Amino acid sequence: FPGKGGTQCGDLVTGLDESGSVSDWEHSRLCSIQTDILERHPADDIKLWIVHFDSSVSCVEMFTKKDLPIVYERKSCGGTNFQCVVNWINRKTDDDDLFNPECLVFLTDMYAGAPCEQDYPMLWVSTVHHHKENIRDFPGDKLFFPAR
Repeated sequence: FPGKGGTQCGDLVTGLDESGSVSDWEHSRLCSIQTDILERHPADDIKLWIVHFDSSVSCVEMFTKKDLPIVYERKSCGGTNFQCVVNWINRKTDDDDLFNPECLVFLTDMYAGAPCEQDYPMLWVSTVHHHKENIRDFPGDKLFFPAR
């Protein structure tokens, strides 16, 4: 994962795209990635924040390794707005001195405009392989996970 550096692990945040363009099958595959992150991460004290979103943040859940296995439930099914996740993180950072986002991993089909770049790294895991010109404005690294 990209990170801010150092040997400590801050909070890992995933933005789980639950928009209408993400099929139930894709959603299931994206959820399994979050479980995999939590299971395989070497830090025992990792906190994984899952931000469920479509056009707005519908629900935020925090999990640790003690919470495995995670049971997922789709929370919404509207349009897509990546900026709402960034805004949630920025508000949480301002309100909670202990919240330290190491990176943001978007799990999505990437069918929306890019959010503003932030001080924390972003990783995009997409269910669809997009042409480079269509995603050049997306900050951070891109990983394609064809789910179709």
